[in-house]
Amino acid sequence: MRRYRQFRRNPIAFLENTKTFGDVVKIPSVNRQPTYIIHHPNVIRSILALDEPKIIKGSSAKVLGLTLGEGLLTSERSKHYRQRRQLQPAFHASMVERACADIIQLTAKHIANWDVRGTFCVSDALLDLTLDIVFEGLFGAEVGKDRALLHEIIECSVEYSANRLMQAIPMPYWMPTPSNQRHRRAVEQLDDILYRLLDNMKDTPERPTLLSHLLHMQDETGQPLPMEEIRDELATFVIGGHETTANLLSWVLYLLSEHPSVTENVRKEVDNVLGPRIPTSADVHHLPYVRQVIRETLRLYPPAWTMLRETTDQLTVENIEIPAGSSLIISPYVVHRDERWFQRADEFIPERFDEANAHQWPRFAYIPFGGGSRTCIGNTFAMAEATLVLAAIVKRYTWHHDKTRFVQPEPSVSLRVDGGLWATFDERAPFYQAL
Repeated sequence: MRRYRQFRRNPIAFLENTKTFGDVVKIPSVNRQPTYIIHHPNVIRSILALDEPKIIKGSSAKVLGLTLGEGLLTSERSKHYRQRRQLQPAFHASMVERACADIIQLTAKHIANWDVRGTFCVSDALLDLTLDIVFEGLFGAEVGKDRALLHEIIECSVEYSANRLMQAIPMPYWMPTPSNQRHRRAVEQLDDILYRLLDNMKDTPERPTLLSHLLHMQDETGQPLPMEEIRDELATFVIGGHETTANLLSWVLYLLSEHPSVTENVRKEVDNVLGPRIPTSADVHHLPYVRQVIRETLRLYPPAWTMLRETTDQLTVENIEIPAGSSLIISPYVVHRDERWFQRADEFIPERFDEANAHQWPRFAYIPFGGGSRTCIGNTFAMAEATLVLAAIVKRYTWHHDKTRFVQPEPSVSLRVDGGLWATFDERAPFYQAL
């Protein structure tokens, strides 16, 4: 119980401290389920890829499923494989390129309207932007009057899920506790918004989007997907897809504020590539240093800071036997900061991701998007989105974060900046106003 309290109090510090006990660390569990913390890339490779048929998400999927249903993030085994196979074409390069046009226009509109007269919470502004990107770029729809309510729903759902995942023995969901009732109400409100979106799409001219792809998909019998399944996929991308990118961009802006020389290199690249114009989808591949900055930020502050799995069969990895019914914890945050794989691991060095150099670390030592069949299906979209948004911000503004506020990670469902990133922005070039 003492270790459980330590984990609840500071989960990142707890996981980091377990490294001193080895690469596979067994810890006592209050619910009698054996728990192992995994630190070695070879063992992570076994869990995420080689021995995947013996692994499920288990209780973590059930917790997230209370909000998301059985979408791609929470479904298991055959259903998950089927969903991934069906959804993959929606994230083809051509589809991502078309979505980039929405990303560029929305970013230009949002950042032009930022109130830069003083210090403001840029994390909140980025959440607002990435919510619009999910709706318009992936769904082909506008958030509209539901914006404020959606932010409340998402915050309630994320907070509820994070608290429940941290509880050793959570209260049954059927019990009418205040937190359960608030969450049920939030899910009902989310359902109302998503089903209304689906109804409205029936009368809207189609263009290739994730949502139009879902509406044309068929199940194993050749019938259209049930609306409930489409709802679950939409909920997954609304809640999972926008917060992770917003948190990533918050950490990028923080790290650049702390490293002026890196910021200057980013600015030179953006100015050289873009000149006086706005970004285009083609620029994603013409901004290699920007992408290095994003990859290095993903190393230091991965939005998916921890991954939870459970074994259904006994595993033998690195001569260690892990029995069936065990809980497994993998922390990309901790693995990414291991000096064995990354020299000067705690330092922000984007050049380590220079593609001209061969990466020296093991494949599963860098896993910001997971691995195996559960690798984030939207990773290409997320990288394009982060690259274009950052290029647009760099082109228009200089900034520095508020140093009176201590910046530290908040390990929620995604890795947030605790209290949000507060910063002051100064305008460089107002060319976006011409749009």
